[in-house]
Amino acid sequence: MLVALVAVECVFISCSSKQKGFSVSGPVGATPVQSDEVKDANELPLNEDEEFLAMIEKYESGEIEQEPPRNQEYVEQPQIDIPEGDILEIKDKMFLTQINDIYFNYERYKDKTIIVEGMFTYLESYFDNSKFPAVYRRGPGCCGNDGWGGFILDWKGTYPELEAWIKVVGKPVIKEYKGYQDLYLEVVSLDVKQERGLEFVVN
Repeated sequence: MLVALVAVECVFISCSSKQKGFSVSGPVGATPVQSDEVKDANELPLNEDEEFLAMIEKYESGEIEQEPPRNQEYVEQPQIDIPEGDILEIKDKMFLTQINDIYFNYERYKDKTIIVEGMFTYLESYFDNSKFPAVYRRGPGCCGNDGWGGFILDWKGTYPELEAWIKVVGKPVIKEYKGYQDLYLEVVSLDVKQERGLEFVVN
């Protein structure tokens, strides 16, 4: 993510307003209407900050009893086995998990040649609307099936049309842009395939 992608973080799996330097921006709120009637300060509704401070005061005074801490279930992350040899082909199973592991444990993968298939797209930067070519697949996200995972591509060749199914071979590299680190593939070869794989993966 990310981006890359992964970055995903979710590399690269995300529906947050800002992650790995890529985002969508929300609408600007309307200007509030001014009222001619002046109300007493005690009658005015509290904003979020005032509500929070009022709640803290109630907790500290004992007016509200704090709930005991709830047990939180710990979800163990799957262990990723790195195959021997210099080549790692990312399959349908554990697609997102494998890419995340490359991002978070980059030193273990930096010397490997990665083979990955997926759809082609351009990611738009949150900061300046710059576009970055990427190979990706869709996956679960925080708001349903709106997540994704993949690699940003560093290649001097001609890129295919959007959503074309591509097979990419390259070396993983972490690059920084505007203070964010994203997972790239320095591409050795990029081929468009007629036969498509799973566009949506679950792990």
